[in-house]
Amino acid sequence: MRHHAVLPDLHTFPFLLQSINTPHPGRQLHAQIFLLGLANDPFVQTSLINMYSSRGTLTFARQVFDEITQPDLPSWNAIIHANAKAGMIHIARKLFDQMPHRNVISWSCMIHGYASCGEYKAALSLFRSLQTLEGSKVQPNELCADVMAWSAMITAFAMHGLSEECLELFARMVNDGVRPNAVTFVGVLCACVHGGLVSEGNEYFKKRMKEYGVSPTIQHYGCIVDLYSRAGRIEDAWSVVKSMPVEPDVMIWGALLSGLGCMGTLKLHGYERNTGEVLLDLDEEGKEFALSLHSEKLAIAYCFLRASPGTTIRIVKNLRICSDCHVAIKMISREFNWEIIVRDCNRFHHFKNGLCSYKDYW
Repeated sequence: MRHHAVLPDLHTFPFLLQSINTPHPGRQLHAQIFLLGLANDPFVQTSLINMYSSRGTLTFARQVFDEITQPDLPSWNAIIHANAKAGMIHIARKLFDQMPHRNVISWSCMIHGYASCGEYKAALSLFRSLQTLEGSKVQPNELCADVMAWSAMITAFAMHGLSEECLELFARMVNDGVRPNAVTFVGVLCACVHGGLVSEGNEYFKKRMKEYGVSPTIQHYGCIVDLYSRAGRIEDAWSVVKSMPVEPDVMIWGALLSGLGCMGTLKLHGYERNTGEVLLDLDEEGKEFALSLHSEKLAIAYCFLRASPGTTIRIVKNLRICSDCHVAIKMISREFNWEIIVRDCNRFHHFKNGLCSYKDYW
């Protein structure tokens, strides 16, 4: 475009900024925007805030916002969402309170932000304020009829294991004439998963399409597979996987692995996950789940479902096998009488009858 001497306009840069994967090219585009005199366009300014915040440079996003003389509603929402997503919920709330006008996106960003930070009571308080329109300067119909805030609160309850409250809120939402969408059903199905509500989850999964016309997403399939797997209904879970119009992702394979019962069986024989190797900032349960998603464990789960008993399992990976997977595969080979061969970046590990060919000197 520049090669043909065609100047970009204010409609060009927002699309370019969305495609940026790292901050450095984004700053180069920002400089071009400034040189072309487009830095004061509200659409471009909001796109810059979104670009910087999504690439982890919240300081630059705030600098762009502070340079706006009269921020419009999308700009306010963008900076509030950026801070809430980064865990800066108190800064997000301060900005929210300073807004001259709010719409349902403003409220939804704050509700979801509070829920993500573990403050579901604050999220609920804000949701109730939204419904009574306390401090709101938008039309009542816009707030009460919009599905976004309802979905944010339903997801908040689901995230905190409040399954009954989540389903009660969903029923209230439907009774108030608000039509649920795909995001709403992710929250509802997650609540069923963590509440062990198999029949309810199955019913909501069917209602999603029959009554509300919501097409299934990979997240919906993941929830129902997880629900069946946790209940020990592996055949039902596998039937869902086979019926999916899309390829299963890592979360679905992880749910199947957990549900197969092999990890539970290993725990009965003394296996404990070595969470010390997980460097992610997660709680203990989150670290254990992260370990269950290691590629070799997912490969074994796939073979358990597809391979005939007694078949040698061969796994090839480009990284060194971790100590947790090494211990787990040894015990799987013993308890389920499988021979498993793992080739990592350094060597071949032959697991059979609970032993590794390297005798743990690897």
